[in-house]
Amino acid sequence: MLKTDLKLLNREYWRGHRSLVLGFFAVALVYLFIAWGLGLDIFAHSEYDSYTLQAQTWLKGSIALDQDYSWLEIARYGGQYFVSFPPFPAVVMVPFVLAFNGATPSLLVVFLYFMASYVVGYALARRFGYGDVLAACLGAFLVLGCNMLEVAHYGGVWNMAQALAFLLTLLSFYLMTSRRRKAWHASLICIALAVGCRPFQAFYVPVLMYMLAQKLPKAEGQSWPGVKAMLPYLLAPAAIAAAYCVYNFVRFGDILEFGHNYLPEFVEAPHGQFSLNYVGTNLMNILRLPYLENGRLAFPIFSGFAFFIANPIYLIWGPKCAWAAVKRRIKPQEALLIAAFLAHFFVMLMHKSFGGWQFGTRYLCDLIPAMYFFILSGRKKTGAVTAAVMIFAVAFNIYGAVVFHVLS
Repeated sequence: MLKTDLKLLNREYWRGHRSLVLGFFAVALVYLFIAWGLGLDIFAHSEYDSYTLQAQTWLKGSIALDQDYSWLEIARYGGQYFVSFPPFPAVVMVPFVLAFNGATPSLLVVFLYFMASYVVGYALARRFGYGDVLAACLGAFLVLGCNMLEVAHYGGVWNMAQALAFLLTLLSFYLMTSRRRKAWHASLICIALAVGCRPFQAFYVPVLMYMLAQKLPKAEGQSWPGVKAMLPYLLAPAAIAAAYCVYNFVRFGDILEFGHNYLPEFVEAPHGQFSLNYVGTNLMNILRLPYLENGRLAFPIFSGFAFFIANPIYLIWGPKCAWAAVKRRIKPQEALLIAAFLAHFFVMLMHKSFGGWQFGTRYLCDLIPAMYFFILSGRKKTGAVTAAVMIFAVAFNIYGAVVFHVLS
């Protein structure tokens, strides 16, 4: 600990990380400038912050809400009302409720997740050997160059869950690339907590497990670590998963049910919340292009539009995957990641709403932390085409964050 403190006081250390600080302020200024221009109060409490409501309910010694809230997505089951979202973001809100009661600074919390994601994005790039300036640019691209920029300008339940899952997934990959065993423990805890924000982040658990297995000593005569070697790393994540299961069972009698299936929207849907019947329509929606309207670039505001324009990191990731496949240079870890991406993407397409009211395709932001890791781990130089995509991504998402708010 003392060694770390002395390192942080060393002038040479900060010279090597100057761009981290400059990038941090640049990203924060972009975010705050948009918020100021749109008249948003960063310390405001959102009326759509169900997690504050859940934290307040827990502190009263209850799980079920005391009443229905017509403007929120409330699950109705057994004559009771429940917050229909995975619970971990509400755990984070407990200290805020203790400090502010019901007037929690919802948007500020999301802003902190957003800025922390930039820092982790920078750190991950440095870990893979990128220089200070380029790492700062990559970290800025990660958060400013996708729909998370717009998502992070609201303090609702959806925004909190997605921003925190984004951060925790990114952090899990960063920690797993560490040389420290404690970091490997923390990595699996982070992905377990991310699942408690966005359940389909579970697709990346096998990838992280494989990465861990590569670091541990192999069992005698085997090419894989023994159970005894893996078990200490699995205990805490398993306990977290068990807590989710118990919480879900107490509420809905189903260990895998977080509550969305009991929303009126999905109870009344002939095909339920997830179905192959939705895939074709969702795919068509997320391929729709922006268009000119009254001399201004506009876009659909329901069910998504061209995901590769709204989240241009897909334009960087796709060719890298294709090139690796053509050259037959895909390693097992990369193959697992690609399989996780494809499975995650397809399951998202099976969702009835695919995000509903939104700028871009916000559901597909859930893939970006692992996608960012995939790109960085290739250790390829950032060429002119990639740089152009990054610049376009940031410019388009700044424009979209502003225009979407005005149109909506």
